[in-house]
Amino acid sequence: MRNLAPGLIFSVFAGLLAGLAGFLAARAPEAFYQLVQEDGALEWATFWGFMLAAGHWARAWRVSTRQPWRSVYLLALSLGCALLAMEEISWGQRLLLYQPPETFLASNVQQELNLHNFASSSVRKAVLLSLLLGFGVLWPVIGRVGLAGRWLRVRGLTAPAPLIAPGFLIAAGLYVWYPWHATGELVELLAALGFLSASLEYPRDDSTDIPAYAGGFLLLAGFLGVITPILTPAADDPARIQLAQSEADSLAADFRSKRLRSRCGVHKRIFTFAEEYGSRRMQESEFAVGTDPVTIRRRSYYLDPWNLPYWIRHRCDGAQNVVYVYSFGPNRRRDSTAKSLVEDDVGAYISR
Repeated sequence: MRNLAPGLIFSVFAGLLAGLAGFLAARAPEAFYQLVQEDGALEWATFWGFMLAAGHWARAWRVSTRQPWRSVYLLALSLGCALLAMEEISWGQRLLLYQPPETFLASNVQQELNLHNFASSSVRKAVLLSLLLGFGVLWPVIGRVGLAGRWLRVRGLTAPAPLIAPGFLIAAGLYVWYPWHATGELVELLAALGFLSASLEYPRDDSTDIPAYAGGFLLLAGFLGVITPILTPAADDPARIQLAQSEADSLAADFRSKRLRSRCGVHKRIFTFAEEYGSRRMQESEFAVGTDPVTIRRRSYYLDPWNLPYWIRHRCDGAQNVVYVYSFGPNRRRDSTAKSLVEDDVGAYISR
């Protein structure tokens, strides 16, 4: 029965996390909003979930060399989880502050070094749903029952236990329903924890059974997700902060002068805004002026001194009209709310 434990524990975790997310979204929306931001606890927990899974698959692969099919299967899972982990954090771009190649700046939805954001949202959704339902639901059934299951098991292609399927179904259901802002971030976390749980079903060596501490590994991924943004040092170089403030002021002045026009309810990267609502006027902006090729290139893609995008946010709420441009600032995370600039985000109000 021990090999059923990881899948069962994951399914219980998935239900609890979905319930907790619903509670926070309803009762503490600002806390939920901050939780799902880029480089926040949820994103880092997803990264660590996939990385721990990659490590467990790799450990199982090391003792599978006598079964070629099993060896290829486990290696593919390990490398795939490592790839998903690095894609989640854009290959460390926000940590190392490097500027990605121009192709990523011009064509990637996030203007960051990752591959999945070259695809449209519908394609990304289809791929993630296929992954959730294929690996987490269909594969446990096909790989565990009937002649097909026996044929696969003889070749070492052992599928996860069926008890893992409810957790993956919860993740897929949330993704289709999408009840809260950034539900996709929670679904990605559940996918990472699901793969981690599946990896824990494999023995550590030829003689030992699977780990009996699956819940501990899921909690470890969550713990690492919480402490990583806390321990990540802020790039609080005064010169960069001053430059970002000057550039935000320049962008705000361009909007106030009506050279550039905002849109009610918009919350976008300014480069994306320019592409959708008037690239010619944006090119006429004083912000695009620079004194050296590096600065000109950075500003032409509306990147801040940390090589991350500037954003515009326009909140319309009856008589209240709050519009501002901002950068994530030294900690490279969004701290601001819909109503105001907060903490170390560097920006300027257009109107309020």
